[in-house]
Amino acid sequence: MDVNEFIKNNKLLIDLFGLIGAFLSLLPYVLLQTDKVEEDGFLYNFLNIISSFILIIYSIVLSAWSNILVSIVIVIFASKRLINLFLRKQS
Repeated sequence: MDVNEFIKNNKLLIDLFGLIGAFLSLLPYVLLQTDKVEEDGFLYNFLNIISSFILIIYSIVLSAWSNILVSIVIVIFASKRLINLFLRKQS
């Protein structure tokens, strides 16, 4: 089975995967705006990383290359914040 056939046969599953990624990418923002998380906190950055990885996979499947760039940048910045958070707790 080639990629195009896989996409055609699993469109609903792929769309659901993308919707989950979109929901998870909005969740940290909503939590931040409602003062439920801190911008430098673990949950905010962890959710950004997870949602971005989901959207990267989704974008690769659909060959949506411009979306991948945005998600990669989010992963880089959120990872940097998590590393800094971890290092602060270690000292």
